[in-house]
Amino acid sequence: MHRYLTHRYLADRYLTHRYLTDKYLMHRYLTDRCLMHRYLTDRYLLHRYLTHRYLMHRYLTVRYLMHRYLTDRFLMHRYLTDIYLMHRFLTDRYLIHR
Repeated sequence: MHRYLTHRYLADRYLTHRYLTDKYLMHRYLTDRCLMHRYLTDRYLLHRYLTHRYLMHRYLTVRYLMHRYLTDRFLMHRYLTDIYLMHRFLTDRYLIHR
């Protein structure tokens, strides 16, 4: 009887140890998965943030270049208008004094 109880006690301890080991390993597995998920989420959010910054930079660069182009066109138009008006003025003076 004593031998049976000792065997039963050791078997129970072994099964308890296996159960707790399995619980611990499952906890570690889930913890690792959670940490991997957090890591990948952080990388994804960083990627989205950097993509957004890059696209905003490109958008603002295009707006700036368009603004410069339109400003240059406007200044060229003013310059040519001034030349045209000066030409008309001088032509009118010439025709008046002729």
